[in-house]
Amino acid sequence: MSDMTTEWIAEDELARQLNVERGILKKMRPSLPAGSLTSEGRRVMWSQEAASVAATTVGLSYGLHEKNAATEPASAREVEVLTVVRNFPNPRVIQARRASGEVVTVRVSNGLKYLPKLRDGKPMTLRAYYSPADNCWVREGRDPRFVGVW
Repeated sequence: MSDMTTEWIAEDELARQLNVERGILKKMRPSLPAGSLTSEGRRVMWSQEAASVAATTVGLSYGLHEKNAATEPASAREVEVLTVVRNFPNPRVIQARRASGEVVTVRVSNGLKYLPKLRDGKPMTLRAYYSPADNCWVREGRDPRFVGVW
């Protein structure tokens, strides 16, 4: 299984540190050298060497233990208030406008609950942050409970 001289990191923790989805790391598994992956129960464990290879593959030029934007907690991200512009046929994506007037794409859980105007006629707003790993904006917090109603 795992020897005592090699340090191991769980795949879900590595994905969180690199700010990527686990599916990306899963696709990298076949290209890694033999012995760089192991499993403990149902968890896939990566060696530090394999984790460094994954970091360079996704375009990060730093070590895993340095303080950087990818390892900072979600509360340290720069969150903006965006105004909903329109929905798409894809229920996971909406279009919103930043304070600067730029129109951006935002990933949400259920886009059908977002409307450009609330029931009282005011524009609907949401809090979101930019995710460089996804190359889009991501909704922070929960979706509205009802369509067009906070």
